[in-house]
Amino acid sequence: MSRINMNIDIYNETKSRVHINRLKNVASIASGYLNFKKPVSIAIVNSSSIKKLNKMYRGMNKPTDVLSFAMGRDSYEVSGEVIICYDVAKEQAIKEKISVIRRIERLLIHGMVHISGRDHKTDAEAIAMESIENKILKKIRN
Repeated sequence: MSRINMNIDIYNETKSRVHINRLKNVASIASGYLNFKKPVSIAIVNSSSIKKLNKMYRGMNKPTDVLSFAMGRDSYEVSGEVIICYDVAKEQAIKEKISVIRRIERLLIHGMVHISGRDHKTDAEAIAMESIENKILKKIRN
């Protein structure tokens, strides 16, 4: 469960500072924990962009905090893509009384756990998923 040295691409369409190196570190540690063989691609977007994607892929015409897409084939250069909405993350961070970057880190890990094949459709799945996320966060904070 170590850090994976991969070329992790982060695209930031917002004008907000998102601590690119910090997010790369989180993705690297999470990739090691989740046994990813390839990097993830990360995008930080605004509410209108994620709303369009949420409607297109999930049929929900509203912004969401994070979307993740597993690539699932060996021919792809990445394990998957995590798309995080800065605006929603900021709202959540204010409610939780934490920094925006801390909330974005959690959303990144959440998206990566989805890419690894886990979901939270049942209570048991949600508990298991949160446990994995917390273990990754613990690795990052140490």
